[in-house]
Amino acid sequence: MRSHALPPLHLYRHLLREVTYLPKHCASNVRHEVITRFKKHMKDDPESRLTRSRIREAHSHLRSLHAANAGVLDDMWRIIDLTTAQRGRRRRALIVQNFKTITPITEKQARASLPPSLQLPTIHQGEPLKSDWLDQWDLPKLTALAASQARQEIGISRREIKGNQLEPTSKDIPAENALGRPLGAQAARRHLRKWYKKLIEKIMAPLPWEEWEALGRLARGEDEPWENGPPPRRPMCGGNTKKQGWDWKAYAVEPVRSIERGQSRSFKARTGEQGEGPYGLGKPIGLHRYERARLWRRLYMRVWERTPTIEAVGEGGKWKIEWGKNVREVPLAMPAQMAFFEGAPESASKRQGGRGIKSSQRKKLGMAGESTT
Repeated sequence: MRSHALPPLHLYRHLLREVTYLPKHCASNVRHEVITRFKKHMKDDPESRLTRSRIREAHSHLRSLHAANAGVLDDMWRIIDLTTAQRGRRRRALIVQNFKTITPITEKQARASLPPSLQLPTIHQGEPLKSDWLDQWDLPKLTALAASQARQEIGISRREIKGNQLEPTSKDIPAENALGRPLGAQAARRHLRKWYKKLIEKIMAPLPWEEWEALGRLARGEDEPWENGPPPRRPMCGGNTKKQGWDWKAYAVEPVRSIERGQSRSFKARTGEQGEGPYGLGKPIGLHRYERARLWRRLYMRVWERTPTIEAVGEGGKWKIEWGKNVREVPLAMPAQMAFFEGAPESASKRQGGRGIKSSQRKKLGMAGESTT
C-alpha cells in the first residue's frame, strides 16, 4: 500500500475503509472525524501549502490506522486515547463544553469565585480591570475536578496534579514586579490566566455519563469491542494490480536502507509493502492478536481508571466526580486445585508455643520453667 501515491478522493475512501475494522466504540468517532474534515476542506485550493500539508497528514493517519488494524498495539492505543478524549481535538472540545459557561457572567460574579487570597483590585491607575476569557469559565467546577484528580493515580506524569498545586502560590503570582514595586492588577491577572492555563492542560477531560458507563462495561468484560470478533480483512478492489517499476533515480541519490525501509519486517505492518524474494523478507513482527478478550480488558481498564465523569449535585455549586475503578476480586479455585486441599481443616489453629509468644503468655501456659536441651 503506497499511500503517498493516492489521490485525495482515493485517500478518503481508504481512510473510511480502515475505519470499518476498528472496534465499535472507536469507529463512530473516527468516522465522524474523517468525514467532517474532508467535507470542511473539500473545496480548498489543491495547490496551496495548507492543502498539501493536510494530505501528508492524512497519509500518516492512514498508515497509523492500517498498523493498528494489523496488530501494532501502540497505534491502537493512540486511537483509543483519541476517541476517549485522553488527548487531541476531542479532549479540548469536551473541556470547553464542560467548563466554559454558556451565559456570560458578570465581572463581580467572576471575582467572587476566586479564592480570598486572589481577590484583586478592580481599579489600577484609574482604569477598570478588563474582562477576559477567565471570566467565562466555571472556575469552582474546574478546581473541584483538579482536586479530585490530585487524589487519583492516573499514570501520566505530565498531567499529575499535586495537592499543593490547587491554588496559585507567591511564585505563580508574585507580590512585586522586577523593579521591586507592587504588582499591578493587570499583571496579576495575567499571571493568574497563565496559571489556570497550565491547570487546564493537566486535567483529564470528563466524559458524558453514558459513554463513561459504556467504557466501564468494556473494561469489566461485560461488553465486547466487536459484535462477532475482529472482522477479517477484505481484499482491496484493484489494489496492488499495477506493479510499480524500479525507480533507479532514488537508488542513485538516497541510501538503500532509506528506500527499502518500508519493506522491513518492523515497518511492513504500517506500509503494507512486500520485499523482493519468494517470501517478501518474512512476516511482520511486533504484532498482537486481537482475538484475546483479556488484552482488551486490560487496555480499557487502564483508560477507564484515568477517565472521570462529572455532574452537578443540587444547586449549591457541588459536583459529583467519579473515576473508573478496578475492583480486583479473589479468583475462585478450580476443581483440580481444590483437590490439593482435601482433608485440611477449614481454619488453621493458632500456635500455642515457640517463637512469637510473650513471656506473660508463656507463664500462663506453664512454659516458664522449661529448660532447653
